Amino acid sequence: MCLPPSAGADLAGALGAAMAPFEAMCGYPAERDQWQPWTIAASHGFRMRPGAADDPRTVLPRPDGTCAGGPGELLDLAGWWIERNYRPVHGACDSLAGCPHREGRTEPWTWVDIAAYLERLPGDVLIVRLRCHV
Repeated sequence: MCLPPSAGADLAGALGAAMAPFEAMCGYPAERDQWQPWTIAASHGFRMRPGAADDPRTVLPRPDGTCAGGPGELLDLAGWWIERNYRPVHGACDSLAGCPHREGRTEPWTWVDIAAYLERLPGDVLIVRLRCHV
């Protein structure tokens, strides 16, 4: 999940608002009816860049040098992964075909595509890994 820097003031509220359009049984197209509950993924996440572990903007930092998220400038996005053949669609969009956030692509994004997209985001954008029950 990518959120504006201001979302850090109320992360749970911002995540809830961003995920609301994807809730099961919401009346959206079948391609959105994917999951029911979600949580911040505390057990898997991103590697932190050196010195980021003490930054209060990291989300659920762990002693092993990983965290569930934070500003992109604090995360080592090399090696970032996502389920292969994932079809991203923005919460404000009605369908995959009409989503301008997909940068004109119609085929599923690969891991490389997702990592490149995240690397291009401004460094202060909050990136949080979520676990969604499917």
